[in-house]
Amino acid sequence: MAKPGSHPTLWAAVAAAKGTAQSQTGQWTAGRGARQRTVTSRVVRQLPFALESPVRVTYVEVWEHRASGHLLSHTSWITDLEVAATNVAVVVQSGRTRWKIENEQFKVHKNHGSELTHHYGHGHQSLSMGFYLLNLLAYVTHVVLALGDQLYQRCRAQESRRELWQALRALVNAFLMKSWHHLFQVYLEDADASP
Repeated sequence: MAKPGSHPTLWAAVAAAKGTAQSQTGQWTAGRGARQRTVTSRVVRQLPFALESPVRVTYVEVWEHRASGHLLSHTSWITDLEVAATNVAVVVQSGRTRWKIENEQFKVHKNHGSELTHHYGHGHQSLSMGFYLLNLLAYVTHVVLALGDQLYQRCRAQESRRELWQALRALVNAFLMKSWHHLFQVYLEDADASP
């Protein structure tokens, strides 16, 4: 997303291009029935990304309104893609999809045990970034285990993810484990032995 505070040169160029051939608007409808909405777009091409930067970007801005005129959303972003009247709807959908993927992944990291916040990766001397990368590595490990390890899947069927990892953490603190496989076997033996 392009925000005025983070891209002042870009926003000044967008304002200066208003009403010129560099700036084009378009409109289409999306959805059906009660969910139908009108989408209005503005595309401004060949903008400087930053002051004295040779990099040129395309700015895309979109407003969505209900049939009643109520504003549903207003979004803007920049891209290096060629955006024209014929493909602006596809570029808008691609931008939304990318944002949704990033946003949902961040929510998973924030709310499902990783305890990440927006400021986690910003710190002095890169320490926070190091912790953030270790956290991402742990997350990828969990995903790989969840998708590809049958023993882990059996463990996961026993209880919630949070409870499972608390139990695994307790086992690791109490016993020396040779491998993930050994850890999962010990966990399942304990789970089968409990009443």
